[in-house]
Amino acid sequence: MSCGIIGVHLGAGYHSPDRQEEYRGAINKACQEAISLLKSGGSAVDAVSVGVAALEDCHCTNAGIGSNLTLDGSIECDAGLMDGNSMHFGAVGALSGIKNPVKVAHTMVREQQKGLLSCGRIPPCVLVGNGALQWANNHGFREVSMSSLITQRALSSYRKHKRRLAEVACEAQSNGENVAKQARMMSMSEEAMQDTVGAVCMDSYGHTASAVSSGGIVLKHPGRIGHAVMFGCGCWAQSHRQSSVGVNAACSTSGCGEQLMRCCLAKACCQAVIDGDDPSAAVSSVFQKQFLKSPLLGDDSPRLGGALTLQCGDDTRKSELLWIHSTESMCVGYMDTGLTRPKMVISRLPKGAQAGKSFTLGGTVLCPGPPDPEPKPT
Repeated sequence: MSCGIIGVHLGAGYHSPDRQEEYRGAINKACQEAISLLKSGGSAVDAVSVGVAALEDCHCTNAGIGSNLTLDGSIECDAGLMDGNSMHFGAVGALSGIKNPVKVAHTMVREQQKGLLSCGRIPPCVLVGNGALQWANNHGFREVSMSSLITQRALSSYRKHKRRLAEVACEAQSNGENVAKQARMMSMSEEAMQDTVGAVCMDSYGHTASAVSSGGIVLKHPGRIGHAVMFGCGCWAQSHRQSSVGVNAACSTSGCGEQLMRCCLAKACCQAVIDGDDPSAAVSSVFQKQFLKSPLLGDDSPRLGGALTLQCGDDTRKSELLWIHSTESMCVGYMDTGLTRPKMVISRLPKGAQAGKSFTLGGTVLCPGPPDPEPKPT
């Protein structure tokens, strides 16, 4: 039986205790489908695509079906995927009308692996808007109606926040901009929700991959793209061929895209666990220095983010999966090919801790078995 590990997250944000079984169902589906593929000898690249697509199909996530609505009431999704073995990266942004954006990103990576296009043209790695939709259609993806992607929960949230936006506008007219600014900040902090979903994986050859998918922030401006589209920000994966120390790593991030894309957090987390002797200490240090205390984030806004990082040595049977977040909570699931069912953790900040100012770190050791020998080139 081939070995492998899959770790998935439902985002860094807020996860209601009342919806725990709904989250568990999403975690179970994503992990089981990815592990089934790994057991049959599938690659890490294919497994993260399968796992994240399963999360996009769950109505409780802000990705694919159930994504947040834009300011004008439409749905525009972002997704990215990276192969740690080839270092190819594919992403789509502000994409409408496609049920599983991560599958488009996955296809982009596979197309890059084929080499140059006719006349020596370089295949794209990031496409947005109508160009992304056209590329998806040309590669066999069927366009779906916007209404089929909108859930009642997302629609209710949209209407509620539109009312708040109108109230803030009235408040600004009556009491000035300072009061309006306070009202805007209160509106966002009162009802935080889970954000970008993602996955990290190691397959039977020790190759790693990661992926992210998001519907974006509520009431985002049409055309806005987040960290899922940015190289090194939403996801990163690096296998031992690209590391002089024989360590494989993958990371998928979540949170406020405008903050995460300035910090390249996914790449930073991977590089830290590759270079360091203690993965937990490495992730903790980089999250504090390069996110919570980053000089690149100059304002006083709460730093809201999270990361799921997988570290595995090339010559060991043990791997470490770590999650860290500064949001109220982060929902994580994981499974290796030696487990009979996935495990789920809803990590929460300690009592009294302030979201955006402090963080919590958790993790587990997984034992998928020794990697298979690399296939010889034919």
